[in-house]
Amino acid sequence: MVYPIVVHPLPPIDAGNPIVVCRDQPKLLQASGAVNYKWSSTGNLSCTTCSSIMVNPTSTVKYYVEGESAFGCKATDSVLVTVQQPFTVAVNNGDTICIGETYRLQASGTDLYNWTPAIGLDNAQNASPIAKPQTTTLYQVIGKDKNNCFADTAYVPVVVYPYPTITLEKEKTVIVGTSVKLQPTLSADVVSINWSPADWLSCTNCAAPVSTPKQTIQHKLQVANEGGCVTESSVTLLVVCNGENIFIPNTFSPNGDGNNDVFFPRGKGISYIQRFRVYNRWGEEIFKQLAFYTNDASKGWDGTYKGAPVNEDVFVYVVEVVCENGQALTFKGDVTLIR
Repeated sequence: MVYPIVVHPLPPIDAGNPIVVCRDQPKLLQASGAVNYKWSSTGNLSCTTCSSIMVNPTSTVKYYVEGESAFGCKATDSVLVTVQQPFTVAVNNGDTICIGETYRLQASGTDLYNWTPAIGLDNAQNASPIAKPQTTTLYQVIGKDKNNCFADTAYVPVVVYPYPTITLEKEKTVIVGTSVKLQPTLSADVVSINWSPADWLSCTNCAAPVSTPKQTIQHKLQVANEGGCVTESSVTLLVVCNGENIFIPNTFSPNGDGNNDVFFPRGKGISYIQRFRVYNRWGEEIFKQLAFYTNDASKGWDGTYKGAPVNEDVFVYVVEVVCENGQALTFKGDVTLIR
């Protein structure tokens, strides 16, 4: 005897496509292809025997469903439910910059970013755009996840300082042995001053130092404001030696009264007198002194020649000097001796 055998197919159970849910926002799962259903999972289930169930997992989980056909045949399927967690956007602290400088903004913690204001940014949708603001700016960034579940906002301050300004003569002429006051005009935001080199300056951290240079020198001025923005300028002091810094009398009276009894060169900014000669009207040298310092009466001519006083007359002198700036000069003239 032959008995027929009927083979029933397995039910085409389908748990649905993988989905993403936002944390704490329930979502519907829909199974199909069977008559009876049985759900199982480690996640929360609103119903274990329904074809449609609400799920609200706290973390990513896979849900399984067993489907049974009208003939009692069973099959299983599963669906992955990914949970998008809330987040906090983290940013850097911001900084102080000088106008024209750049600062890299930095945000992290999620997938998508939007910075405002966008002016001065190389890419407002970048997690780390480069900012070049012209004025102090508070940048806002809104971060979102790629599943459009959550958003968070953070702020980055960027303080912008202008550069201080200096108005300073580029060059000044100074007679060796004299002083000059350096008087730059500075913007009101200057909080620190530095002159260099310090040679011959009365101070290096004041606005208007006095310089007494012995040689040509360039002084550099560096100023800064509260933002640390630095501006530099310089002035060159051209040190010259001429007749303005030496005095040679045109009369003297060696009569022993203690007043103008000696004829000698005087001045300032003079390193030393190389030669000092006096000649009578016939060109005869009647006095000579070599290598001595200026303003030294003991090295001058007392109106005698070979130990004897000379008569009143007009005499010619030649003075060779070496200035403190190394310049050598020769001065010629006449002096009247009065008894």
